[in-house]
Amino acid sequence: MYRHHGAALAAALSAVMLLAGCGTSGTNAGAGNSGKDIISVYGSEPAHPLFPGNTTESGGGWVVDELFAGLVTYEDGKLQENGVDPKATLSGLKAVDDKTIDVRMSQPDSAFPVKMGSHAFMPLPESAFKDPKTFGEHPVGNGPYKFESWTHNSSIVMTKNPDYHGNRVPKNDGLTFKIYTSPESAFADLKSGNLDFTSMIPASSRGSFLTDKSIKAYNMPGGGTLTIAVPENLKHFGQNEEGSLRRQAISMAVDRNLIAKKIFNDTVSPAVDFLAKPINGYSTDIKGNDALSFNAAKAKELWAKANAISPWNGDFRIAYNADGGHKAWVDAVSNSIKNTLGISAQGSPMATASEFASDVDAGKMTTAFRSGWGPDYPSPDNYLVQLFASSSADGKGANIVNYKNPAFDALMDKALSASSSDSANDYYHQGEALLMQDLPQIPLWNENGTSASTLDVSGVKFNYSGGPIMTSITKK
Repeated sequence: MYRHHGAALAAALSAVMLLAGCGTSGTNAGAGNSGKDIISVYGSEPAHPLFPGNTTESGGGWVVDELFAGLVTYEDGKLQENGVDPKATLSGLKAVDDKTIDVRMSQPDSAFPVKMGSHAFMPLPESAFKDPKTFGEHPVGNGPYKFESWTHNSSIVMTKNPDYHGNRVPKNDGLTFKIYTSPESAFADLKSGNLDFTSMIPASSRGSFLTDKSIKAYNMPGGGTLTIAVPENLKHFGQNEEGSLRRQAISMAVDRNLIAKKIFNDTVSPAVDFLAKPINGYSTDIKGNDALSFNAAKAKELWAKANAISPWNGDFRIAYNADGGHKAWVDAVSNSIKNTLGISAQGSPMATASEFASDVDAGKMTTAFRSGWGPDYPSPDNYLVQLFASSSADGKGANIVNYKNPAFDALMDKALSASSSDSANDYYHQGEALLMQDLPQIPLWNENGTSASTLDVSGVKFNYSGGPIMTSITKK
């Protein structure tokens, strides 16, 4: 899925680079390891160099997660870039000693302690700032694994880091991310024994993989969300009455329950909230969430009201990366919209996730497009503030549709200043009610953590977001 990390936090990178011993480069492949337990896993070509604060999608995120360690770690879900001047001088920060930093904040932020585990706050060595380009191709991290090599469009290899002393010590000797252009190819390799583990199940196998005796299958609740992003610069979809009516109509024209069953084999849950189920604050009772329920009659009514403001013409297109297994559900969503509203609707594929992510980041999308979110830290803030606050728009963060609503921003500020999670959640829910009206992104499903491995793999566990804990995986 397209996974956008907290690039707006990137300015804090330089402040934390000295807080941890930042590992060693991989000059001796497999040094200190037996080399007998290297786990091969599914990967996709990263869209950017492997620099934590500028890692904006899954292909790079999976790798960065293993090469670097944040200032906090999330255990079993119990804890609840662009546009940033890389040479900016930060204020309010004081290094107390090599392992302690004092932070003075301009305003309260109840989510700040949880944010410390996100990519933007991962400690970096001085070499990252002296030569970022070289570092991005050959990163030196402080995480459980150390970088060995990156053969573009082929593989990324890392081995167990002997200098890592945190709570994620690997039980295997290393990882090889084999880079694929389709989940189907990876799944075929898995079944033939040429790949140990994949967290990308192709649509064609979702109906059978859970009962396939030739592999081990996993299906766990996850923190990922899947949406349709509708940029406000699209004709007929501005942040105005017409745009709101059309987004509501599109949303109500999608039969989420049917598609979840027929396409995903119930490995996703129809969205009723902008948050995912494992996150503290998730609710099935958000005001206005009937906009996320299939209602053909209401969808037609709202579309007609929008046409009275400005008649519709043309196609409704949903862009997606063809190498991510999205075609089946995008086609199903498009057909549901077409059949309900009587308009032309279809998918618009782009070749690779890297190309797709680059165009999204650059604001070049001229259609609606599939989007998704894998949380950087387990807090409503990560889903709401990072994705929809005005401060995250215009290339400053993950607000990729440039949604701006002062009333929403004010509620998010109150949530971050709240003295308790219950109080914060009340403000978050009020903010979500506004999002249900405007639908800058249209929630479709919450994604389960679906994965598969060969029969000789064991120790597979999942984190709060539904992602695999790579350090726990072993094989016979």
